[in-house]
Amino acid sequence: PEGSFSSYVDADDGALLAMRDERVFLNGTANIRHYQRNPSSSLVNDAASGVKVTTGSATGYISESGQFDVLGSSSFDLSLSGRYITIYNQAGSAITENVTGWSNGQTYNWSESTEYNLAQINAYAFVEKVRQYAYLMNQNVGWLTDNITTYVNTNDVCNAFFDPETGEMNFYRAGEYSGYECNNTALVADVVYHEFGHGFHWYSSVAGVGSFDAAVSEGLADFTSACITGDSRMAPYFYTSGEHLRDIEPDKVWPDDAAEDEHVTGLIMGGALWDMRKALRAALGGTQGDSEVRRIHAGIARTAQGMESTYEAALLADDDNGNLADGTPHFCLIYGAFSAHGLVGENTATLFVEHQPVTNYANPGHGIPISADVSAANLECSESAVGSVKVKYSLNGGSSWSSVNMSASGTHYTAAIPEQPYGTLILYRIEVQDSSTGNVIVKPGNPAAPYYYLYVGGLTEINCYDFEGDAAGWTHQLLSGDSQEGADDWQQGVPGGKNGDPAEAYSGSKVWGNDLGTQTNWDGMYQNNRKNTLKSPSMSFNAYSSVRLRFQRWLNIEDGKYDQAKVYVNNQVVWSNAVSSAGDVHHQDDEWILTDIDISDYAAGESAVQVRFELTSDGGLQFGGWNIDDVCFYEMTDDVIVDGDSGEGEGE
Repeated sequence: PEGSFSSYVDADDGALLAMRDERVFLNGTANIRHYQRNPSSSLVNDAASGVKVTTGSATGYISESGQFDVLGSSSFDLSLSGRYITIYNQAGSAITENVTGWSNGQTYNWSESTEYNLAQINAYAFVEKVRQYAYLMNQNVGWLTDNITTYVNTNDVCNAFFDPETGEMNFYRAGEYSGYECNNTALVADVVYHEFGHGFHWYSSVAGVGSFDAAVSEGLADFTSACITGDSRMAPYFYTSGEHLRDIEPDKVWPDDAAEDEHVTGLIMGGALWDMRKALRAALGGTQGDSEVRRIHAGIARTAQGMESTYEAALLADDDNGNLADGTPHFCLIYGAFSAHGLVGENTATLFVEHQPVTNYANPGHGIPISADVSAANLECSESAVGSVKVKYSLNGGSSWSSVNMSASGTHYTAAIPEQPYGTLILYRIEVQDSSTGNVIVKPGNPAAPYYYLYVGGLTEINCYDFEGDAAGWTHQLLSGDSQEGADDWQQGVPGGKNGDPAEAYSGSKVWGNDLGTQTNWDGMYQNNRKNTLKSPSMSFNAYSSVRLRFQRWLNIEDGKYDQAKVYVNNQVVWSNAVSSAGDVHHQDDEWILTDIDISDYAAGESAVQVRFELTSDGGLQFGGWNIDDVCFYEMTDDVIVDGDSGEGEGE
């Protein structure tokens, strides 16, 4: 009969396959007989998925359901040097199994009895089970389909660990530790699932976006185990008494329950995920609920940077349309679970603010109207209510701020910034307080530059570049750093939406940006220890007594203490990202922001003017860098617009 192997792996594959019609194939089923979770319980059978089968010179691997066939012979060998896992015994030789007297259609159960042999066979069964579970979470994690090295019976007791430098797992022997008798850790399913959870996190985390935070990893690893066992207790039977190590069920709260021991701190997030799992399964049923849990779990492993970022990472994973502003499919359940554990941070939206920026206003004698729509993330579940809604504005570049309360008509809020003279540049933002938590949601949400630009006065267009055609004289150059692929990463094209970059241009389809992420092996992030620049063609502003530079910006860069984004006009810096004292306030645009700069001192009346966008990086964090669209130059005028015309967007 036809076999169940997907392939053979020895050098004689072609010859063996060509002989199939001339040889008798015997098929059957093989199981690994092991302790399911309690090393003192009875043995159970799991399919011997991926176990190596050898008969004569032919080698193959047992399918996930345990099916296999062998060439003609009534005997064959099994070994735990499998398709995806290899077990190494630190207390002697690796076990193998010789099967003889085989006949077609039989089922074989591979069973062992001593601690060191059981440790090998149990570890294999547990690693394969959690590997298949993790593969459902994220098939793109290459570690899951490499051959995972697993050491058992290590010459120590009562411990286990995942080694991120090698990708290997290690499990210790039974023995006594601090007055406790513990089992061989390879015999405890939860321990194996937990250590594998660390590996999944390590290989999932996206460099420059997520990070391998120790406490987050402990929470994710405990949750991995709990999802497979269906039990919030981590590692019952770790001790021979049956006592478990810890439990993610209690409501540990951030930051009150944080501790020096990352295992303890990890219980905070593990508990939030466990509550989320219960809520999703109750709402959607076990199958669909588990599917959503796996998706969110995988998303947190990819993008979380620390305990306080896990809630946002969960929402990003749950989002279905690339727009958190309209909520996510399971926002209510996620919010409820994470808020119970103190993980809904101050800047995480439970209320959503939609606002169309006012970029230009030229209606003298009137206040400047500002409007926004404010709503709960999900009206059917949110206990939050809109508290105060304000427009904060600055007339001196952000040195001081004033505020105006906004009035509501349903979910629509309006206010007016007081009348300002022509030539004023206003910085403003919307601030909404959640009355249930006291949190303030800021629009725009960039912590380093939380404001929109609003120019008061008339503007007449001189010249605009929308980047839709050819380069139109724009050039780029690597100024310093090793010259290698991607060092000078300025590209004109469609943005790829990777690592904080926009998913689409502000207008049209093309932008200029650092590493747009649309080519193979390009990830959307600028490289370390580089300085590069994008330069405009030379322009003449001889005929103009004033010039404003206005462009659409989507910039993500490390705090200016370490990485710098600058705009130059004829080698004079006219804009740069902010520098904080601690160096931890990164510039992170999450929408297109119009940036408005008066460059009259450097450009008006000049016959040769060049604008440069520059990025300088150190050896640390990487982000998405510059994305630039619609670079325009305007002459400032005192044109009057008649009453009733708001002037919103005038000159754009």
